[in-house]
Amino acid sequence: MANEQFRTGLISQITNGSQIVIGTASCDWSNNIAVPNTFKVDRDGESTYILGSVIGASRILLSSNYTGSTGSGLSYMVNRSFSSNRGYWRPLQGDFDFAEILSQDTIDKIDTDIQNLSASVNINASNAILHTSGLTNANASISRNTASITGHNTDFTDVRSSIGEIRALTNASIDALQLNVINVNASITNTNSSINEIRSLTNASIARNTASIVAHSANIVNANASITTLLGVSAIRVQTAKTTNYTLTATDLTGNRTYTNYGAVDEVRFTWATPLTSGHSARFIVIAASYLGVEVPACAVSDTRIRHLENVTATGGFIRTDIEGRIVEIEAIPDGLNVIDIEGPWLTDE
Repeated sequence: MANEQFRTGLISQITNGSQIVIGTASCDWSNNIAVPNTFKVDRDGESTYILGSVIGASRILLSSNYTGSTGSGLSYMVNRSFSSNRGYWRPLQGDFDFAEILSQDTIDKIDTDIQNLSASVNINASNAILHTSGLTNANASISRNTASITGHNTDFTDVRSSIGEIRALTNASIDALQLNVINVNASITNTNSSINEIRSLTNASIARNTASIVAHSANIVNANASITTLLGVSAIRVQTAKTTNYTLTATDLTGNRTYTNYGAVDEVRFTWATPLTSGHSARFIVIAASYLGVEVPACAVSDTRIRHLENVTATGGFIRTDIEGRIVEIEAIPDGLNVIDIEGPWLTDE
């Protein structure tokens, strides 16, 4: 799979507030794009979205709801070239919409990384100063490292203010920015080395400082984990498509699962597992233009119904719809099923 932007085909349907994007037959997404590529409609002011999953050759699911205007017959672009260390977008010759994508997928992410890194470094520096009061040699060493880190922060501030210049940079320039980040990490390592020098001055003080530094190192690890989550490497629901009626098992109703009727030509009816177990839940999405239904089984409980506000099915009843893009999330309660999230109207026992 090549790394340049992918732009083949057109968007046949994209809807505000929905994660589903439908393309024309020529898109061939299943063979050309993958998670975590980023997707953008080719219009001014549009945001970029991380791919949640590739459902088929002409259907994808974004990792978050689309916030732009509903439309069809639209051009798009999927960005497939990213840096190896932090996952920043790397522009290639011929890429479209350079300024907007560079701002969102590279500059903004660099800014966030540096902000989080600066906050962690400032915390470490403050604690080191408090615990090493009176140790002149240690304070001088930490001050030199703090000045070095401040200098690197200034470099990245200059990068943000020079977006116009960055547009003319090659991939080598982006690699240079990553090298600066690596240098900042090296400066932090030097700070730890300076703290080790303090050990020779007073063992009791160094023991207390070491405990504090270990705690802050854990904070840096947690901050990096948070950055990774913000960049889109988050848990994605397990999706399963069914083309015929299917009775769910207890295992099917655990683990944050989603079920669709992708590929179906007739109605697909999902029957809930028995016995009803409180806390079991599942999400259902209409992908194919045929009915997808969910029914509660008649069982030992006399009043097994599906409830959503004032809408209640008959005992052992069902809900269904054949409108593409409709979503419903259902959770089991002791005497039936309860709708906890729904998009658009669904038919009740019809």
